[in-house]
Amino acid sequence: MAQELSKAELLDKIEKDAYDYEYNYHGCSRSALRSLQDNLKLGGDDTLVAAASPLGGGMGLMGEGCGAVSGSLMAIGLAMGFSGGQDITEAAGLYRSVAAGKLFCQRVVQQEGSLLCRHLQARAIGRYVPLLDPSDYPRLLNLNVYPKCAALSGRIARLAAEFILEQREKDWADAEAENPYRFRPQ
Repeated sequence: MAQELSKAELLDKIEKDAYDYEYNYHGCSRSALRSLQDNLKLGGDDTLVAAASPLGGGMGLMGEGCGAVSGSLMAIGLAMGFSGGQDITEAAGLYRSVAAGKLFCQRVVQQEGSLLCRHLQARAIGRYVPLLDPSDYPRLLNLNVYPKCAALSGRIARLAAEFILEQREKDWADAEAENPYRFRPQ
């Protein structure tokens, strides 16, 4: 029988797994999502990982929204389950899920300074190098971008795991309290 990990060990494992996936296989969005899926037993399958793949590199290599944040937001949606937005006909779950996403994104900005890939990359390596131009790829390698993006993916996955574990303990009460639509009649 496998020994249960302590909370600290679980968080360390999530961060390390996200780092390893990003460093070895690339795709920050899918790396964060897969680490969270597997370690927090969120369910889902490889289809979700495939769906997260184009979000990498700041959404289709555009340097916009951080892929690790996007993958983590997908994991938060999975963690919320039916109290989130799974039932497309039920608005209250959607609003709770969006409110949880807002709270998580605020934590990312507080910890990392931005939600934008281009800003996070500039902070990590000193400047932004566009990912769309294949001729820039050698420059990215010379700037040692992969270990730095992998470390960021790990930190963001860890932050998402902390958020999910905390909200589970509260039955997502913070998301409900932050929900601007909670007074809207159904």
